[in-house]
Order: sequence, then C-alpha cells, then structure tokens
Amino acid sequence: MAPTFVRLLQDPEAEVRSAAAMKLTVFAHMLVPEMVLTQIMPCVTEMCGDQSQHVRVHAGRRCVDGVPALHRAPCRLGSIDPSLVLTLQVRASLASVVMGLAPIIGRAATNQRLLPLFLSLLNDEFPEVRLNIIGTLPSANTSLGADMLATSLLPAVTELAEDRQWRVRLAVIDYMPPLAAQLGVAFFEEKLCGMCVRWLQDCVYTIRQAAVVNVRRLTELFGVEWAAVKLFPKVLQLREASNYLFRLTVLSTVSSLSTVVGRDVLYSSLLPVALGMVTDVVPNVRFNVAKTLKLLLPLLEPGIVAAQIKPKLLELSEDRDKDVQFFAKTALPSCG
Repeated sequence: MAPTFVRLLQDPEAEVRSAAAMKLTVFAHMLVPEMVLTQIMPCVTEMCGDQSQHVRVHAGRRCVDGVPALHRAPCRLGSIDPSLVLTLQVRASLASVVMGLAPIIGRAATNQRLLPLFLSLLNDEFPEVRLNIIGTLPSANTSLGADMLATSLLPAVTELAEDRQWRVRLAVIDYMPPLAAQLGVAFFEEKLCGMCVRWLQDCVYTIRQAAVVNVRRLTELFGVEWAAVKLFPKVLQLREASNYLFRLTVLSTVSSLSTVVGRDVLYSSLLPVALGMVTDVVPNVRFNVAKTLKLLLPLLEPGIVAAQIKPKLLELSEDRDKDVQFFAKTALPSCG
C-alpha cells in the first residue's frame, strides 16, 4: 500500500496530490514508524514546496497532526524550508500547527529551527496568520522556557497586544494568564501589568470586557493580597477617566472581582469605588452603579446595606433620569 500512496502523493495532477495530502494523517497511522520516515516524510517535505497552493496547505497542516513517527524525525522536519511557505493560506495553515512540533523535537531544536519561523508568523501581515500562531502560544510556553519567552517571544507579544485588529488583541488577552504564570509575578509586575490596564481602555467593547475577565483571572492566579496592592489601584483609578465608557469598565471590574476578593477587600477597595460613582455626570454610569450595587447586595452584611447601600439607592431613585430611577427602584427591594 505504501508505494501506491507515495505515487499518489507524487502524482502529476495537483488535485490528486492534494487529495492524497488530506489523507496523509489517516494513512500514516496505518504504517510502522520506519516506513513513515523512509517513504512518507520525504514526500511531505517535498509537498511543502509544491507548485500548487492547495497541496502546500494540506501538507503543511498535516505535517505534525497525528503522524506517529514524528517523534523520531526531527531532522526531517527541520528540512522543511520556511521560505517556501509563500501564500496566506499556507502560512495560516502552518501557523496553526507549527508549535505542535516543539514537544516532539525538544527545546534545543525548537530554539534553533522553529523559533525564527514562529516569530516571523507572529509578525505576519495577515490577521488570520497572527491569530492562528497566537493560538499555539500555550505550547510555546512549556517548550521555549521562561528565559527564551522573556527575550524572544515577549517583544512580539507586546507588539501584538496593540495590534490594529481587535481579534488579535483579544487572542493575546486570552493568552495573558498562562504567560504570566510561566514568567512569574515579579516579571509580570514589571513588564505586563501596565498592558493589562491599558486593555481596559480599549476602543472596542469586547476587548474591554475581556480585559475585565483577565483582571479576575490574574487575581485568582497571583492571589488577592498581591492584586489588592499591585493591580487594583491601577485598575480602579480609571473611575476618574474622562471617557465614561472606561468608567463603566471599572464598574464591570468591581462586579467581576466581588465574588473572588473576600469581604475585607470588597469593603476597603471595591465598594467605595462603586458608591463614589453615584454622582457621576453621565446617566448611563449612574444606572450602572445601581445595577452594580444590586449585584453586591448578597455579599454584604445587613449593617453595611442599611448604612451605605440603601441611602445611595434612595438617592438614585429620585434621579432626574428615568432610567436611573428605574434601576435604583429595581434594586431597593433587595435591601430588605
């Protein structure tokens, strides 16, 4: 069977080669590793430089996807020439799988063979390629090591954090907690903390909300005591931002953090921020204050509710804006 499949991989018709490449993974699982190495992998290497775009796409995508003999073929994998990967579709395909090779070929070979290609794909001109390669960053964490992450990968990630395409920025935000865990709290404070705060001021709503979730995940990762001192003051300072959308993001952050910080931090840091925004000049902010206070009620002691929350909601219930009145009156019955 193997010689017949090899002939299909080398068929003069591009459609036949492409169809054979699509079946490469399935067929490779049927062969012993030695046969994959000696007969199939040379064809894969050749196909990554095929004249047909479709053939290169399928070969690139399947060169690491489930081929059982790859753990014994780092030298062959390294012979795939990145300069042959020219089209958008091929680069996007390769970006989605390239770091899957790292655990197979080892850290030294990864740094020598894969890292230059990886960094090139991170800076690709097309968002699809950048998105696909960002999706493989968790694999890079464990394969490259903290030193290589800090010196080679972090500059590219920092640049992508402000990428013009919001989906790329979103992907970087999702990657931040595992990256922070790998690099450690001290490194995060120095190099990455400011980036996480800037995301809360992004022009895109989805990014701001993802940044709120990111703050919560970092709090869970590094601990409430650390976050209360190093992170929350920078985040909550945005309550004074001139753009009301950023002030709304602060309220979202308060709501998100309220269930993970404990009563001490809730009373000392989060609740005062929400109460202080009752008099905001923008009605949208004021009625979101009412909504936030309602969410906090189950977490508060009755004495705090009676002394601090209920008076503010009564004040908002008489607001000149009808929407503010509505949400305040909706929250008041929960005060008891």
